[in-house]
Amino acid sequence: ALSGDNGTITSPDYPHDYRNNARCVWSITVEPGKVIQLTFHQFAVEEWDDICDTDWVLIYDNSTSRDNPLGKECGFSIPEPIWSNGNQMFVESNSNVTASGFRAEWAVCENEQCCGGALSGDNGKFTSPDYPHNYTDGTRCVWSISVEPGKVIRLKFHEFDVENGSDCSLDWVLV
Repeated sequence: ALSGDNGTITSPDYPHDYRNNARCVWSITVEPGKVIQLTFHQFAVEEWDDICDTDWVLIYDNSTSRDNPLGKECGFSIPEPIWSNGNQMFVESNSNVTASGFRAEWAVCENEQCCGGALSGDNGKFTSPDYPHNYTDGTRCVWSISVEPGKVIRLKFHEFDVENGSDCSLDWVLV
């Protein structure tokens, strides 16, 4: 059982290959009224098919179930961040074949202040929280964007509107 404001979860023996037939369940609980953001930073979980029926990482909370989870992940791409609906989250992993596994960080946040995460792939998009509406004061988002070696990242803003202040001291975007 994990508690507090943040922490790290790794598959068994990470960064080395996890063992065959390893099953782990982590229970994360934070203060009532808060939610949990789970962000994967490394992810290599064997994928035999597109339904993740051999090796997988299953994420659910106290308002969902194992049968209707927040996410079920496998493969070699970093999944999008996942948020709980309440103050508890369960992360379960199962393995039948070995791979290097995963490393994820979890953090507590207020519902309207959860944003950021790890993005990967050939293309994609992300927005500020509540876009196209105003984001909440005090919101801090950090996105990590990765592509395959040899490829480059082109970042294009289609709309850009942050609070103006002298020397960007109020709101800003740093690339």
